[in-house]
Amino acid sequence: MKKGIRIKINYCFVSCLMIVSNLMCSIVGSEPIFTKDKSVKKAAVKMEITVNYNPNPVYLILDQNLIMKTAADGFAPKSGKGYGQYRALGTTYLSWQAKSAYEIIMYTDNINDLGLRSMLLPESRSVSDKSARVEYYSGIYPPKPWKQSNPPYFISFKVWVPMTADPGETTAPVDSNGVITETDWNKSFYGIPEKMAIDPARGTYGSAKKVIASIVTNKAPFRIEMTFGLDLFNSKYASNAVTYPNRIYVGKVYVELIGN
Repeated sequence: MKKGIRIKINYCFVSCLMIVSNLMCSIVGSEPIFTKDKSVKKAAVKMEITVNYNPNPVYLILDQNLIMKTAADGFAPKSGKGYGQYRALGTTYLSWQAKSAYEIIMYTDNINDLGLRSMLLPESRSVSDKSARVEYYSGIYPPKPWKQSNPPYFISFKVWVPMTADPGETTAPVDSNGVITETDWNKSFYGIPEKMAIDPARGTYGSAKKVIASIVTNKAPFRIEMTFGLDLFNSKYASNAVTYPNRIYVGKVYVELIGN
């Protein structure tokens, strides 16, 4: 993952002095419980406090959970719609600290990671054609080696984060079997764009982005849930099975802090 600078721990020491004194107390109509010569007592309690701080407060930390799914977990291509079609891949927690204005974005970068830039269309082509080409390479994919004449179909997937969740949700809507309903899949989970994805309003490669946190919408503590999900009813699984019968899929998601 693309991360910021992790915490560097320094220490500063603060000493303070606590004064403890015996109290004077008396009962009406009687002599003081403590006589004058015994009542004035003092003792010093020395304290040393260690304070940890980050001298360069810009970082991202991912609490990475294992994401490995098999047919035994219910992850097999579905031949139709129904219960179990949408499944959670796993949950990761993101913590961060930033300076001034910032955004945290999420994306896949398959086109650059896999050396596919030559597959992009010229900028002069239509926005719809360029977008379709980029979207083809977003998501997870069978691992290399690939047949050059028949590259695999990439399978898109989604993420749940608080920023774009359905109102009132404090965690991803996933049942005890790891299944997501069709309603929640469409309302609470959002597609993860490829880094070169195009914002139709701008029309250029790399202009689209998925913001998962920012200075505008987030308050301390700066830690959010990210739950990933997959639609198993997808014809691309069947197409890949012809050429890549092992049906293994891999992928990588980047989280990037920008704007500092």
